[in-house]
Amino acid sequence: MESVSVESEQSQENDKIKTVSFHKLFTFADISDVALMIIGTIGALNNGVSMPLMAIIFGDLVDSFGKNQNNTDIVDVVSKLCWSQEQGNISTAIAGLVIAFIASWQLALIILALLPLIGVNGYVQMKFMKGFSSDAKMMYEEASQVANDAVGSIRTVASFCAEEKVMKLYQKKCEGLMKAGIRQGLISGAGFGLSFFLLYSVYATSFYAGA
Repeated sequence: MESVSVESEQSQENDKIKTVSFHKLFTFADISDVALMIIGTIGALNNGVSMPLMAIIFGDLVDSFGKNQNNTDIVDVVSKLCWSQEQGNISTAIAGLVIAFIASWQLALIILALLPLIGVNGYVQMKFMKGFSSDAKMMYEEASQVANDAVGSIRTVASFCAEEKVMKLYQKKCEGLMKAGIRQGLISGAGFGLSFFLLYSVYATSFYAGA
């Protein structure tokens, strides 16, 4: 038994991974290996330092555009030089129309005839959303006014035992707001669905006509 235990201990010692020191890793390294390691180390250090420096450089770049306030001089220069996307957008639209009519004038006419449908749908949806937003804002203000009045005159409300009445009034205002929100969500979802339906209908018609 003793011989077996001794053999097992020896096998465990042999199975242990022998480690070496760091400098012994370069025992068989030649001059080129050492040079490459030095260059790699310098590159790694530069890579680590570049990120903080990049943040500083980017901050200085942003500061060079002007102070964090409305600068009339910058606005004047921008207006004079016409730094905007209008020229690019207009040229893109004109070039797109010209290329479309050159490639297939029949298909271009079909798509141009269908595009107003998407514009009309977007306009109607925007009008509905604007109306519901104004109604919701008014309902929010009414509910907030009830709460502010109740908190501002809490002693009067408590003296007349009108807490339940005020809570029911506030709840009634919130119910109208909730119904308006549901109605707004339904119309918004239907409008977006119709927009995508018209958009893909234009795609389908153009593919069908061009095939």
